[in-house]
Amino acid sequence: MSASSSLLLVRTAGLYGQKLTSIERWAFIPADGVANLGVGPAHLIFESGAGLLIEGSADWTLILQQTASGDTSWRPFSGDVGTGQHIARDATNEQPFASFVGQMFTAMSSIVDERADRIGVDLSFGSDRLKLRLWEGELTT
Repeated sequence: MSASSSLLLVRTAGLYGQKLTSIERWAFIPADGVANLGVGPAHLIFESGAGLLIEGSADWTLILQQTASGDTSWRPFSGDVGTGQHIARDATNEQPFASFVGQMFTAMSSIVDERADRIGVDLSFGSDRLKLRLWEGELTT
């Protein structure tokens, strides 16, 4: 297990055994109004209010950040950006997330590329698994 995988497990250990309650998702809405809602950061929120932010980095690797209940300082970009706008939305009922809501979070492992950079994450909810991966530097579902 790599050092980054070990650190990932330590940082998220407090979320294990909690049920997934909701998901927030960010998307870029261009000026023409046609957005790809399957691309952008996801924030998984658990029954304690703590969460796990999953997003792409500028170096095309996956960033995972545990968040505390009530703390919004971690929120990714928002608002107008020249040619469009970043918006947050409730993605709880969207696929692939909807079928995991209410299930207990039990494990997590990294998905790495040939250079051992983290490009995805495999989240276990009991016997079910939610795989989230980057495509061209963006979290894509």
